[in-house]
Amino acid sequence: MAVDRLLAAAPGIEEGFAAVIEADPDFALAHSGIARAYQIMGKVPAARAAMAKARALADGLPRKEAAHLHALSLLIDGKVPEAYRAIRAHVTEHPRDALIAQTCTSIYGLIGFSGQPGREAELLAYTTSLSPITAMTGGFSASTPFP
Repeated sequence: MAVDRLLAAAPGIEEGFAAVIEADPDFALAHSGIARAYQIMGKVPAARAAMAKARALADGLPRKEAAHLHALSLLIDGKVPEAYRAIRAHVTEHPRDALIAQTCTSIYGLIGFSGQPGREAELLAYTTSLSPITAMTGGFSASTPFP
C-alpha cells in the first residue's frame, strides 16, 4: 500500500511506510522506501537518515533486494551517475521493480531531467522497454513521453 501511494503520489505515503516499519522495524526496504518518499518531498536530511537505517539493516538481504537498496542509496546520497547505472542494471534484471524503475520515467526522472542530448529518445526507449511489463500491471502508461 505504501509503495502504491508513493507511485501514485497519493496522500498517506509517510503513514503507509510508518505502518510497515511499525509492523516490522527490521524491514530494510521499508526504510529505503520512506527514504525515497522523503527525497521526493525534498526532506533530504530525513531521506538520508532513513537510508542510513536501511543500510544498517541490509546484512543478509537477497541479491535482488540488496541491489534495490544499493540503487536507491546511491540516488539518495546524490551520486546520480552511479545511481543511474545501478538503476538501469537493476531494471534490466528486475523490470517489475516499479519503485526503482520509476526513478527514470517521466520528464522529471533521471533521464528526462538529465539535460543530456538525446534524452527524449532515451526516455522513450526506456519506457517502451517497460511496456510489456506495464501492460500487465497498468503502470507507467502516463509516464511515456509521447502517445
